[in-house]
Amino acid sequence: MKKLAILIFGCFLLLATVPCLAADPGEPDTVWVGNITVPSVGTAKLPVYLYNDSLLSGAQVVISFDTLKLDFDSVSILSSRLENNTGISIEVGDSANLVLLAVFDWDGYIPAGSGLLYNIFFDILPAAAGTTIPIDTATWPLDSNPKRTILTDETASSSYIPQFISGSITVNEAPPNYDSVWVDSVGVMAGDQVVVGVYGKNEEDLSKIDLTFSFSSDNLLYNDVIFAGSRSEAAQQIEEANQSQKNIHIGITFGENTPLTPGSGLLATIVFDVALAAQDELVLIDSTSYLVPSGQSLEFHQTTAAGGQSFAPYFTTGYVDIKSATDIDDEEEFILPKEYLLAQNSPNPFNPSTKIQFELPRATHIKLTVFNVLGQTVKTLTDEKLPAGKHSVIFDGIDANGSKIASGIYFYRLDAEEFTQSKKMILLK
Repeated sequence: MKKLAILIFGCFLLLATVPCLAADPGEPDTVWVGNITVPSVGTAKLPVYLYNDSLLSGAQVVISFDTLKLDFDSVSILSSRLENNTGISIEVGDSANLVLLAVFDWDGYIPAGSGLLYNIFFDILPAAAGTTIPIDTATWPLDSNPKRTILTDETASSSYIPQFISGSITVNEAPPNYDSVWVDSVGVMAGDQVVVGVYGKNEEDLSKIDLTFSFSSDNLLYNDVIFAGSRSEAAQQIEEANQSQKNIHIGITFGENTPLTPGSGLLATIVFDVALAAQDELVLIDSTSYLVPSGQSLEFHQTTAAGGQSFAPYFTTGYVDIKSATDIDDEEEFILPKEYLLAQNSPNPFNPSTKIQFELPRATHIKLTVFNVLGQTVKTLTDEKLPAGKHSVIFDGIDANGSKIASGIYFYRLDAEEFTQSKKMILLK
């Protein structure tokens, strides 16, 4: 069975010939991989941890996985022990395909401690459904100097093999159809109240739906859930929220005899209050596991007659675009710009959505396009005539074919009658 190796190393000295392996003088240093369970579609976020009892100048980890079931997406050191270090080098590939990103200005060390080393993201392939995929270490024969999982001491004079504890990714059974849940994207002024619609599509009878969401800012304050006018209006409903965790769980029970029949439409409306002091912010409404009290996650539950399966539907993130209140008179909003302007996207880096703002001094036909580093068009965001003034567009990280784009550097370009400008943005998962 074909396997692919991913090599993560934190010191350019490890690119050279590996020093003689030596025994670690302290407690066994350990690299270990998490054990996670994921839906049969989407992306798996797998944590890799490190325990070391002494100062390290480098850490090299080789991870192997089944490429028939997983497709490597990206590596993230956000909120990890490596986040504030420079000179991290990442090498990804197999014996036939290698991709190298290396920075050789290491000016720090990995202090003694224990915790997250990095997160590795995999796309789930169809063959993975209903299986458990082991994640192990391996020797990667890149060249005459094979790479393996090793740690290097602070002097870089010796390296040693740490204890390695393998992990796994358990993939739930694939749903029998392409049911989905998606969330509104709306704008609101600071201090106001906002309603966010939650919609669903199901192709079989459902006895129950569990909806679980996270919201990415303390400026969004949960108020209530409304079912009036929705497909769930006649069902039994529960709603619970944990403001400190920024989590919401909505349970909707239809029953075996009165199921939610196949269809598409509004399932519930979430009401939020927006903090008066909130500044301009794009608050994401994402799917998550509800942490209190039972670890519930986003799930559709079929009736027994429809098959009795429980599965995670496809999910599309929404957002609340908060605009801050100011003392400026409203009429100032209508002062026309004096020249063309393409602003830097915000947030940047982003995941999964970002806002692109631009200004037009006169009504004109514009085209706003996203490109990859090869100059290939990823998606055309706007191609129309717009009035003079300030405009903004949300890029949701989805390409023209409806697929999520990979982490990396992208460019967006504004073309007007006599104006063209490009800026760089980064998707970081």
